[in-house]
Amino acid sequence: MAGFIRIRILFLTLILFACIGTKGQISIKGTVLNRETNAVVEGVLIKSGKKTTVTNHLGLFILKLSKGESAKLQLMHLAFEEENISVKSTIDTTLTIYITPKQHKLAEITVTSQPTENRGSNISVNTIEMQKRIPLLGEGNINLILQQKPGVAHAQEINPGLYVRGFSSSQNQVIINGSPIFNTNHLLGVYPSVSANAIAKTQLLTDNLHPRYGGMLSSCLIMDSNSRPADSSEYIVGVGVLTSHLYSRGAIVKKKLSYLLSARRSYFDLVTKSYNKKNDYSRNSEKLPDYRFYDIIGLVTYQHDSSSKVCASTFVSRDKLSQHQNYLGIDATWGNIAANLSWEKNISNKVKIKVNGGYSQYNTNTDIIKSNSNSITNSLQRFYISAEGNLKINETGQVDAGIFGGKTSTSINSNSNEINGNESFLNSKDGSYINKGIYVSISQSVAKVVQLNAGLRLESFRKNQYYLSPRLYAQYSLSKPISFFASYSQRLQFDHLYAPMGINLAIDMTIPCDDTLKPQKSQQVSVGANINVSNEWHIQLSSYYSTLINQIDFINPEPLNDGFYHTTGKGDAKGIEISSSIKKRTFTIEASYSLSQSRRKFDKINDGKWFNPPFDIRHKADLFLHIKINSRWSISASQFVQSGNITTIPTSIYYDNERNKSIPIYTTRYNLRLPLNHRLDVAAQYQVVKRFGEVTLNMGIYNVYNQANPYFIYFKPEQIDNEQTRLVAKKRSLLPMVPFFMIEVKI
Repeated sequence: MAGFIRIRILFLTLILFACIGTKGQISIKGTVLNRETNAVVEGVLIKSGKKTTVTNHLGLFILKLSKGESAKLQLMHLAFEEENISVKSTIDTTLTIYITPKQHKLAEITVTSQPTENRGSNISVNTIEMQKRIPLLGEGNINLILQQKPGVAHAQEINPGLYVRGFSSSQNQVIINGSPIFNTNHLLGVYPSVSANAIAKTQLLTDNLHPRYGGMLSSCLIMDSNSRPADSSEYIVGVGVLTSHLYSRGAIVKKKLSYLLSARRSYFDLVTKSYNKKNDYSRNSEKLPDYRFYDIIGLVTYQHDSSSKVCASTFVSRDKLSQHQNYLGIDATWGNIAANLSWEKNISNKVKIKVNGGYSQYNTNTDIIKSNSNSITNSLQRFYISAEGNLKINETGQVDAGIFGGKTSTSINSNSNEINGNESFLNSKDGSYINKGIYVSISQSVAKVVQLNAGLRLESFRKNQYYLSPRLYAQYSLSKPISFFASYSQRLQFDHLYAPMGINLAIDMTIPCDDTLKPQKSQQVSVGANINVSNEWHIQLSSYYSTLINQIDFINPEPLNDGFYHTTGKGDAKGIEISSSIKKRTFTIEASYSLSQSRRKFDKINDGKWFNPPFDIRHKADLFLHIKINSRWSISASQFVQSGNITTIPTSIYYDNERNKSIPIYTTRYNLRLPLNHRLDVAAQYQVVKRFGEVTLNMGIYNVYNQANPYFIYFKPEQIDNEQTRLVAKKRSLLPMVPFFMIEVKI
């Protein structure tokens, strides 16, 4: 461990020495944005005298000039008006430059699947917003950004994933570079599912959902890497307290064949092993868990010309957890392997086709020691293919049609349940199903004030079982700053999640439906309004209501001890969301509040009465602030407060002398709401441009006031006197106040 620390200190020292700048030069750096959409613009040629540079996929540029040299910048792009600006040539300068699209924009002849302005309550996060969010614990985390939005609950530290509008995290679909991923979550929830450097655009689709996306009840999270051909090479190396990452993107054949590679590894396990060894704890309950993970994203893009593109991508992740407490022991590994190949072709200015296919696999192997020893393994894999055509029917209308198919196979085994000689239904379970279908979507603007989207998805599951899922969306612009929207959708999900521990760890098992376990169904309605008070101030109001059938839960409160017997029921979710954001060049303020309720009803649970599941978060409030102090320093702070999660505790406990163990007695399920969850995080960022590239230092404090948010309740025996013992309820928290830093070098 000491040798590892010395190597890291030497590495950081070398970086700091390399950061000494040269005299007589200044750096003009900045970001180029679309004046109408605030989106980054790649490929802008920037000239100053004889020196030139081009903006990268993040819209960023760096231009080296001699002190006193003329710094009149000329910006040129085929789709934008030419811009000319003058800057000081005596000091390093950081700029944000807006350029105006030409009237004959290239975007008008590019077939797109869904107009970005018709987003409803959908959430889109681009690279500009990612840059404003100073990385927490040194890592840019898309999950934490989404959790600061209305309708998305904050997960507990050991309960990662997205809980959107009163649904479970298992009812979301995640797509990374075209590949469906069954479980992307790393443990603790503070680590992002994938490295932020590898992702150029993220969308969380909730109500305005295109029919090409199916297989989920709640939402669809789409993460895409930059697939544009690279003109030059870019390298990023980051070294932090708990993780390190490497990112590289460049051209194999200039403007035709390019690659992207992102890799990340944590060393939380090295810290905890050293901590546990140093303190030499005699009791397991005092030891920190041993945990580590890694993930890799790869992408190769070939673009023969502007009308055709082929992309091959891969995603690999692996997590390993070992936690042995006096009351609970876990040894688990889980991870993904996915590969995708896609081909896009613009047949003409009005017709575009895309073919997409690949393979995705998720595996978990878990050993749990509670009152007895249990072993659970789960493997899930899917082959899939789809083809879609887009036809532009007029200036404001478009038709999308596609076909899809896939085969999902599962294998699940457990040696944990033999109750009175009877095996539970999860003791050994294998199966597969073929899912195939077609869809069509029509979008049309009427008089520039009404936008209509209508879609239909027809799919089959197993043998001769067909399902129809309609999608409708309408938006009416009352005036330029105000628009109203409404949507309706019917959705299906052919997979169920089984949580063997009842706290929804990332090791949970996902298995497909069969003849006895029917597909989940939901119907959802939402209405809302978007108000642009000014160019910088935006307000959104929305509400939703969802009904659910064929939901699943365990009959027994402790399935590890009593068997994995399941039952099905129904549910609903409803809520109101309010958000406001002010975004200026030097600061950003975002505030949101959600009021919601999620309910479930099962005939064999709580005497058939309605109850609230663990992810029912009644109140949620978020506040985010980002301030750009100058060209080098930025600070940010985020505060959230939300209702506590719901858990199940026994109403009484007795000691069985014959079995020499405590036996909990449950009369009701989900009978305790934990205390309020809240946390304040602060961070600062220092950026400096040197001759070799850009150096960024991220530092801050996670959980500033050391709030101990519980992630579960357990019971511990305490001696009253020499003859009596009582069981006392205890809460278990994980992450206290954690200072952090990460140094990142971009070349």
